[in-house]
Amino acid sequence: EIKEIKMNVEIRELPARRVVFESSKDGYQRDSIMRTWESLMEKAATFKNSLEEAEKYGIGYDNPQVTPVEKCRYDACVLLESSDQPPETLKQLEIPEGRFACFHFKGSSEKLLQFYLDIYKNWFSSNGYEPGDFPLIEKYLVIDKDNPDADIELETQFLLR
Repeated sequence: EIKEIKMNVEIRELPARRVVFESSKDGYQRDSIMRTWESLMEKAATFKNSLEEAEKYGIGYDNPQVTPVEKCRYDACVLLESSDQPPETLKQLEIPEGRFACFHFKGSSEKLLQFYLDIYKNWFSSNGYEPGDFPLIEKYLVIDKDNPDADIELETQFLLR
């Protein structure tokens, strides 16, 4: 397992990114996350030319092994291009620029937590990097909205200290 994690990481300098976001009302509960995305996509459709091509991120603030799942904080985010003019009612935040450890993940969402625990437990402890002070970011690459049980593909980005 550890070998795979080492091979799948890329350290990259990423620019600051401005996003519009909505927060999940019931934390990491899947239905709540799905509803949050539906709501955000409806609003983003009013000012985005192509939602399909828009970069989409999830920001997870809490560890569900420590915090009850429904209390974990999750933001669904869509990247803003300079030409976008989102309504004032949509909240915005900036993902800071910096050096990120980027891990590729493809599989069932049930395996995601274990994937993150392995990164924290094995990768960080054996590579001399420390996580920075921004929560983990999921950049969604492939998600099948119509089949919630299909594999997902994403890149997890950890800001490094």
